[in-house]
Amino acid sequence: MDNLTFTLFLVFALVLLVLLGWSLYLTIVVLKHVKEKKQLLKDVRVKGVSGLLEENMREVKKANERLDELNQTTDSLQKLANLSISQVGLVRYNPFRDTGSNQSFSVALLNSHGNGVVLSSLHSRQETRIYSKPVVDGESEFTLTEDEKKAIDQARGASNKKS
Repeated sequence: MDNLTFTLFLVFALVLLVLLGWSLYLTIVVLKHVKEKKQLLKDVRVKGVSGLLEENMREVKKANERLDELNQTTDSLQKLANLSISQVGLVRYNPFRDTGSNQSFSVALLNSHGNGVVLSSLHSRQETRIYSKPVVDGESEFTLTEDEKKAIDQARGASNKKS
């Protein structure tokens, strides 16, 4: 056998294998559809066409009821998420000249509407004091320090960047 004959034989064998694989795949697909058709015809004989349609309508109705339940759950979770803390801003600083580092901080904890609280901790050598101020729509009825305003702005800005 020369090289050309051998090469043609290999190409022919490869094509034959590919066609055999394709034939097997198509046979499996056809058998699957035949099985489904036999099951459908069996169901039609047992329940009748109207019985099958009624059963399918019941299943569609159940699916729609479940979808309504899931939509209600989603709405409830969305309302809860809007009330939960989703915006956080933290500013560290040194309010006193006689201490060595930024041990004091202000942290804003806000929901998606900008409501929540800003907590400030002032650390000195002798004591640490903690203050809280309510925040409504990004503002407080109490006077805010610059660091507290920065913490609120940072929290509000973080949520705007994600949107």
